[in-house]
Amino acid sequence: MYSEREIMKTKRSIQTKWLITVVVALMTVMLVSLFCLMRVYAEPDNQSNQDLTHAVAVEQKKDGSSDYKVIFKVNSDTAKAGDYFTITLPDGLTIKNQDRLNLTPSSDDKTPSASVKVEGKTVTVTLTDYAASHYDLSGSLTFKNAQGGDPSTEGTLSGTAYGTLSIQDAASDDDSLGVSGAQLVIKNKNDGSVAATVKTDSSGKAEANRLKAGDYTVETQTAAAGYEKSEAADVTITSGEAQTLKITSEPEKVEIKVNQIWDDNDDQDGVRPKTIKLTLYAEGSEAPVDEATVSADAGWATAFNARKYDADGKAIRYTVKESRVTDYELSQMGSMNGGFLLIHKHTPETVDIPVRVTWTDHNNRYDDRPTAVVVTLLKNGEPVDSQIVIANASGQWKTMFEGVDEYEKGQKIQYTVTENKLKGYTTKIDGTKISNRLKTEAQDQMMAAEAKRQQQSITFLKAMVRHPIQTIWSWLKSLF
Repeated sequence: MYSEREIMKTKRSIQTKWLITVVVALMTVMLVSLFCLMRVYAEPDNQSNQDLTHAVAVEQKKDGSSDYKVIFKVNSDTAKAGDYFTITLPDGLTIKNQDRLNLTPSSDDKTPSASVKVEGKTVTVTLTDYAASHYDLSGSLTFKNAQGGDPSTEGTLSGTAYGTLSIQDAASDDDSLGVSGAQLVIKNKNDGSVAATVKTDSSGKAEANRLKAGDYTVETQTAAAGYEKSEAADVTITSGEAQTLKITSEPEKVEIKVNQIWDDNDDQDGVRPKTIKLTLYAEGSEAPVDEATVSADAGWATAFNARKYDADGKAIRYTVKESRVTDYELSQMGSMNGGFLLIHKHTPETVDIPVRVTWTDHNNRYDDRPTAVVVTLLKNGEPVDSQIVIANASGQWKTMFEGVDEYEKGQKIQYTVTENKLKGYTTKIDGTKISNRLKTEAQDQMMAAEAKRQQQSITFLKAMVRHPIQTIWSWLKSLF
C-alpha cells in the first residue's frame, strides 16, 4: 500500500508534468502563431506589368529584433526605367526612413536607383534608372514595428551590373548589306567559356544581353549561307553599358578566268591595242560587277573573283564584255566555269603592185627584142616573187603582183622590181616602171637622125607660126 505522502507526491509530479506539457504546448502555439505572423506573404500589385520573379515576403530577423524586410527581385531582361509595383504592408508594420533608402553601387561604381513612396499601408517602388544599365535587381526594404521597438537599419537595394553587346555583321564587299543567319559565339577571353550564342537577323544584327564586365572574343560558329566565316573579333564589355561591334563576312567567291587570242599574224599591221578593258556583268543586269585592264605584259589574261551567290542564295551567272577594239572582229567562246576565251581577228592589209615594161627600139625594127622578160618583186630590197612578162594583145608589156602585204611589223613596206638582164638593151627602173633601150651603133645613129628631123620639124612649125609667107618662100627656094 502506498502511503498518503507517496500518493500526494505522485499527484504533484503528475500535475507538474501536465503543467509543463501545457506550458510547452502553449508556448509552441504562440511561437507558431508568431512565426506565421512574421511570415505573411504579400503578393505585389504589378501596376506596370513588370514580371517579378519572386513573391514579396515579410520576415523577422534571426536575432529576434523587430526588424522586417520586404524582399523582391525583378527581371533584368524586361525591366525599364519607370516600371513600378506596390506592396500592401501587413498589420502592425510601417516603413522606416523611406527618405534614406540607400542603393549599393555595383563593382564599376554605377549606381542603380529606385524610389519608395508610402501611402498608408501601400508602398510603391519605382525603378528610376534601370533599363540602360541592365541591372539584375534584387533588394529589400526594411520596416519597423508600428508599436515601436528596437531601431533597424535603413533599406538597401543591390544587384549585379551587366552590359549588352550589339553585333552588326556586314558583307565585306558591301557594308550596307547585312549578313543574315550567321551563328556567333561569344567567349570569355580569360577562360574560353561561352558567355552567349546569338544568330544574326535579316538585317545582319544580333544582340547579347547580361554580359558581365570583361574581355570577350566573338567567333563565327556557323557561317551564313553564301559566306565564309568572319575573323574572330575582340570586344571589351563595361558594366551597365551597351557596346557595339561591327564584323564583316567574306562572301563565297567564284573565279572567272578570261584569256585573249590575237589572230593578226603577230600584229603585222601594227594596229593591236596596248591594253583592253574588260567588264564583268551578272546575267540580266547592266550594272558592272568588276573591271580589269589586260595587256601583253599580263599575257592578255586575267581572272575575276566575284560573289558566288546572290542575296537569295542563288548561284550567279556572269558574262564578260570588252571595250571596242578598232579593226578587229571579236568572237567569244567558253563559259564562266571553264573560263572565257576572246578571239580577236584582224586580216592584214594587202596591196596590188602593177608593173609596166616599155621598149625604146623603134618598135623592134631590128628584131632584137626578147619574147619575154622576168620581173622580180623586191620587198624592202629582198626578193619575194617573180613573174614572166610578155606582150599582151594590145602589144603592152604589163603584169600585176596581187595581194601582197602592205605592212610588216607595223611599218609600210617599200616595193621595187628588177628585170633579168637583156642582151643589146640597157635597162632603167623607176619604182615599178621598167624602160629597156636598144644600145647598138645603128640604133644610136638612127636615133640621132630621128632626133634631128624632129627638131627640124619643130623649128619649121614655129617659123610658120611667126612668119608664114617668108617661111613658105624659103622652103620653095630650097626645093629648086
